[in-house]
Amino acid sequence: MSNRFSLRKEAPQLILNFMLAAVTSILTVRLFLHLTNNFQLSFGSMHIAHVLWGGLLMFLALILIFLFHPPLILKHCAVIGGLGWGIFIDEIGKYITRDNDYWYQPAIIYIYISFVLLYLLYRFLQTRFPPRPSRF
Repeated sequence: MSNRFSLRKEAPQLILNFMLAAVTSILTVRLFLHLTNNFQLSFGSMHIAHVLWGGLLMFLALILIFLFHPPLILKHCAVIGGLGWGIFIDEIGKYITRDNDYWYQPAIIYIYISFVLLYLLYRFLQTRFPPRPSRF
């Protein structure tokens, strides 16, 4: 048995699915908030920020990978995790400003950088590693 990690043959496609789902979720959330005049899910003094829904989706993707055999679930988990990542990273303006400014304009730069890094990973995997059969 080898101690080396082996790359999944479908890794580039999974990264691409993750990215596309994340972009879709960001655009959907931003459009929804624009159309609903910044709708907030609130109960009394509590506000359920959509970052929590993003974390829940990423958590769900991990749990599904733990529970089921990867070939059957990986594509779904890439999409679910990507949707969660998009919803999560969409609130970066709140994380980096003192006044929790969701609409902080430079936040888009950090979101964009996260996608550039994902795209570079996708291209690196796609061009540098020949496809190998999965062990699962």
